[in-house]
Amino acid sequence: MNHLAHLFLSGDNPAWVTGNFIADFLSPAEQRAMPPDIRQGIQIHLFIDRTIDHHPVYKKSIELIRLTQHKYAPVVADIYFDYLLFSLWSHFATVSANDFRLKVYDILKQSIPEVIPEGIRNRIRSMIDRDFLQAYSSIDFMEGTFQMLSKRVHFNHRLQEATTDYKQHLPVLAEHFMDVFPQMVEACLVFRLNLQN
Repeated sequence: MNHLAHLFLSGDNPAWVTGNFIADFLSPAEQRAMPPDIRQGIQIHLFIDRTIDHHPVYKKSIELIRLTQHKYAPVVADIYFDYLLFSLWSHFATVSANDFRLKVYDILKQSIPEVIPEGIRNRIRSMIDRDFLQAYSSIDFMEGTFQMLSKRVHFNHRLQEATTDYKQHLPVLAEHFMDVFPQMVEACLVFRLNLQN
């Protein structure tokens, strides 16, 4: 799961949305230094990662693209699932994807001066300025997503083929997603309820 799915699975609590979103940007020491409600959002993020990584159907999605994407197959599959979430949004959400996107940006903008560490504030501002969630709205944006990712990786890759892989395997990927994501929604709901108690 990439940014969109993580944010969606955070629920409505702004602190959880913020914590879930910034978790990957923080060192373990920085995570421990966060306020308690932000740490709960980080816990949600880690729960999502643990749960999806062990899901047998999600592993099948990774194996579909292993031949071309090699060690980056899990990262690419995470991004695919965000695109699938956007395209199948009405199956899971009662608010529009546009309203959700704007709400997330408002939450993150309010959190920047309050809890987001100075070292990552500019990166998050830049992501919001680029309207990073809008990139998931169309397959036309996918190539740009993988181009940006390719600038951050340090090993040989074939990310330039990731969009082609997506189109080739779309029917199976969509089937996998519709198997996995409802289970993730339910599991995260239970996890969030337990955090409240």
